[in-house]
Amino acid sequence: MRTITYIFVLLFCAVAANALESHFVFKNLSNKDGLSHNSIRDIVQEESGILWIATKQGLNKYDSYRIKCYYEEDSVGIPSNFTTCLYITKSNRLFVGTKKGLTEYNRQLDNFSPVLFEGKALPAVSTIIETQSGSIFIGTQLGIYVYRPTQNTVQFALPQNEITSIIEYNDDKLLATSFSGVHLLNQEGILLEKYDTSNTKGLPTNTINKAFADKAGNCWIAAANFGLLRFNLKQRECEKIKLSKNDLWETKTVHDIREDLDGNLWICSNKGVSVFMPAAKQCKNIRQAANNPDKDLNTGATYCLFRSKEDIMWMGTEFGGVDYTRLSNSKGIFNIYPGNEKNELPLKTIFNLYKDSKGILWIAAKDGGVCTMNPKTKEILTFYPYGGKNSLSPGSVHTISEDRDGNLWFGHYKSGIDILNPTTGKFKRLSVSSEINDSITENSVYSIFKDSQQQIWVGTRLGVYRYSYEKQILEPFLTKELGNAFIYKIFEDNTGKIWFCIRLGGGLACYNANTGTLKRYDLQDGLSTRKIIASTEDSSGQIWFGTIDGGVNIFNPKTDSFNQLDMNDGLPNNTVYGILEANDGNIWLSTNQGISKYNVQNGTFRNYNLDDGLAQIQFSYGSYLKDDDGTLYFGHINGLSYFNPAELSVNNIKPYLVFTDFKLANESVKLTKNGILTRPINQTERITLNYSQKAFTIDFAAVNHLSGGVNNFYYYLDGFEDSWMKVGNKTSATYTNLKPGTYTFYLKAENNDRVESTNIKRLEITIRAPFYLSIWAYLFYLSVLLAVVYYLYRKVTIYKEKAALERERLEAERLKALNQLADFGAIMECNFQDNDKAFIEKVTTIIKENIESKTLNTDVLAKELGISKTLLYQKLKKLVNMSGSDLIQSIRLKRSIELMADTNRNISDIAYEVGFSDPNYFGKVFNKLYKKSPSAFRKEMLAKAKHSEEKSGS
Repeated sequence: MRTITYIFVLLFCAVAANALESHFVFKNLSNKDGLSHNSIRDIVQEESGILWIATKQGLNKYDSYRIKCYYEEDSVGIPSNFTTCLYITKSNRLFVGTKKGLTEYNRQLDNFSPVLFEGKALPAVSTIIETQSGSIFIGTQLGIYVYRPTQNTVQFALPQNEITSIIEYNDDKLLATSFSGVHLLNQEGILLEKYDTSNTKGLPTNTINKAFADKAGNCWIAAANFGLLRFNLKQRECEKIKLSKNDLWETKTVHDIREDLDGNLWICSNKGVSVFMPAAKQCKNIRQAANNPDKDLNTGATYCLFRSKEDIMWMGTEFGGVDYTRLSNSKGIFNIYPGNEKNELPLKTIFNLYKDSKGILWIAAKDGGVCTMNPKTKEILTFYPYGGKNSLSPGSVHTISEDRDGNLWFGHYKSGIDILNPTTGKFKRLSVSSEINDSITENSVYSIFKDSQQQIWVGTRLGVYRYSYEKQILEPFLTKELGNAFIYKIFEDNTGKIWFCIRLGGGLACYNANTGTLKRYDLQDGLSTRKIIASTEDSSGQIWFGTIDGGVNIFNPKTDSFNQLDMNDGLPNNTVYGILEANDGNIWLSTNQGISKYNVQNGTFRNYNLDDGLAQIQFSYGSYLKDDDGTLYFGHINGLSYFNPAELSVNNIKPYLVFTDFKLANESVKLTKNGILTRPINQTERITLNYSQKAFTIDFAAVNHLSGGVNNFYYYLDGFEDSWMKVGNKTSATYTNLKPGTYTFYLKAENNDRVESTNIKRLEITIRAPFYLSIWAYLFYLSVLLAVVYYLYRKVTIYKEKAALERERLEAERLKALNQLADFGAIMECNFQDNDKAFIEKVTTIIKENIESKTLNTDVLAKELGISKTLLYQKLKKLVNMSGSDLIQSIRLKRSIELMADTNRNISDIAYEVGFSDPNYFGKVFNKLYKKSPSAFRKEMLAKAKHSEEKSGS
């Protein structure tokens, strides 16, 4: 995981047209995250979104997940580890300037090729630019070289001392700055004008570090040790711009200039970053402030700037890596930060939010006090500190409410309740119990609630109280039923029931005023935990309860039951501090890891964090409020975040998918001329592996710096898997023990707002069969097998033939006996003794009477006869040479033939009537005995009967 440093920086501007965000949330990339060096010289971005970062010790490629470093020692074609400048052309060609010349990146081979002049490397390169005509102008320490890609030629255009920057000016002209002034060139590199201290008014030095042309047509130059100048070429004069109030020498050393979408100039210096608003002629500074870690850059000296296509400003520093921040609040999430300036919160960790009957928002904080704010203008109105004269009592305010008379009630930790009369501005102290002073238990108040009947309810660490307006005291409520419950939240549902959320192991309690009864809910009733800290009722009447470590519990009053949502369902954290329903019916929840929106229609979560504009991801107890206009407020440990869900925008930047690595046995496969990879994995379409290499891993990334590395990936391996697998933010796929064959790996993704990636990546993978599984091996195995089979055949053929003949004879005799003896008449004609004849007659009678019973078997037959199964078998075998099962089956088959004469019966019905439970099995048995299927037998039987009738009739 890359280490992120979050920095909050205050910027002001009175001019609305050039207004800046009051704070920027900065992140940092450094060597802790994989950068080769913390001194940055340049940053560029290619079409895919990948950033290239030049440092004093190596070149870096950043895909929003990982950083890959390129060094001179890697023998990839970089002539020097000191990379000085970068440029990506309109055709996406990357040129890298170094202390030892210029090189171009070869994407097909992931290496670099030198750009030479007369067969030799260029001098140390300081700047690169592509002109409208497609020529590449290269500034070096000895002058300007021009590379013409279509002709593949390099020419020396402007012999001069060190060139510091080159820009296009008025489309057909170029401006080059150097240690001897400013040079105006045409597109061929021919010098047209030179500006220096001898002919340019207000130019304090000939050593110029940088030139920049803004979108309004203004030209700006950075003069060494003299800061920023507005340069008027026509009048040959410069205007000095002060970047700091005291015109500090550190701000006079300007290294780079960039412009944001509002036309503000961002300027790098040895004293952080300055933001100059030309229209207002005002400048605000972003500084390193070691004593205030919430408002500092990572380091004081900044060297280069780059605004990426996501509207992120990237700042390369001298010793602190890369700081970067989103320039615009594209999400629509706003923050009010703690501070001492106007409209900053005089508070930090927010404990409660309350809107009174006059429309004023009250904000309470831990150990800070309470302030009021106009929710429409976001203007901070009044601040009530703890412990001041005629102010709040000591102890954090955890809850605020308003009584029927318009007085504001403040519930404190340890010091009871303060009641403010807004008319007089006076406070009155109200202890929970007059006998207890400064008690952590009874006098720690966490919930004050006014119900629909104007009653005031008070929840403490030791039970519930109700306020008596007549006696002006708090009276204990249901002490026996509630016990010493730590009441953290009290609210009323739409039926008038009062709910008590218990924080420390008590679950929930619901009071029904109509019946005067209290009902408790605990783990056995479906709660996921007994620690309840937040609640809200949605428009459908369901009640949502936030918990500590138990996710959210949803109460359905119709079924009197609970459902749960937690991290397994998509919540980023199982502690839920606040819950609000937006106007569209979706539920918003604040947690220890940001804010989540639960879509009630499709049952999915969208999680919001620092990358979406939140100032903090650790939110706070009791700090959530929905305003009348639909705005949602959530307090956290560093101020307040608010937004209107209807106005939130979507991250429409589509992720660009890239393969970043291919591994065998967790080792990256290197590029070789005749190896597995002959070009980078992202440029590879198919791979062939030996059978021993059948376990492999594919690493990938979705380049999108706005989503902060939070994307949903989907992949499947065609030939092994049947459908897409959603793997969340997992950035690798591993397969083991695949069978030989050809597979195709497919990859797609969505960003944090479910916008699909611009591309679907595909990689064909063939796994060769080992020799022992090859076709030649199989032919050998087959020949051996045939030889063995032939040998065994010679040994057993005669035996098999004899055995087969014997089986056929025995089966024929058995079938003949079945066919003959199944008929009752045939059986009775046998020469039996009287006792045996009576026995056989009784047996066949039982079978015929129960022939439709599917449970008729030898057990039933023996039971009906009153003899054992063994004796039954012995007697039948002796008398008719049949078992009981064979006799039952043969009589059933004979009966089926009789029923076939009735053409209204189908074969299935007949099978069921003679006791078979499966018509298919009946057909199988019938066919075995009569060598015909029941249908064919019936057809033949009916045909014979018809023939006999016709013959009789004739």
